[in-house]
Amino acid sequence: MVLETKLKSETASDDQTKIALTSDIWTSSTNEALSANWKLHTPVLATVKLEEQHTADYLAQQLKLTAESCSIQQEQVSAIVHDGAAIVKDTGSRNYWKDVSCAAHKLRLAVTSALAIDKPNNSAVSKCVGTASWLVGHFHHSALATNEMLK
Repeated sequence: MVLETKLKSETASDDQTKIALTSDIWTSSTNEALSANWKLHTPVLATVKLEEQHTADYLAQQLKLTAESCSIQQEQVSAIVHDGAAIVKDTGSRNYWKDVSCAAHKLRLAVTSALAIDKPNNSAVSKCVGTASWLVGHFHHSALATNEMLK
């Protein structure tokens, strides 16, 4: 079943259904949500090329259009979760949705700052994190390497 049709049937059957949207304007989306019976749903509603300047008004409009295209009603959206970038902080409120900054993103920023990972230096922690990041990236971008590692 096509995602839009499936979402329409799921949300239409229960007017108490609440949906939290996740927005990541700059990179790919990772969406996680649980239904009333704790079933994990992770649909990507849309991947949209943004043609205009990324203003809060424009982003709010695009998010609303995406929700509407999937028959998600205004009152069904409990929150819009995002990375906390200044430009997206008010996009939810412009649609009368609650704005929520991603806790995992905030934690990563705090740890990165506390360990000075974002600053070029030669500390042992910085070198360790850099090496680990390279290693993860290597396996993430190479199916062959990942398959060999799993063997």
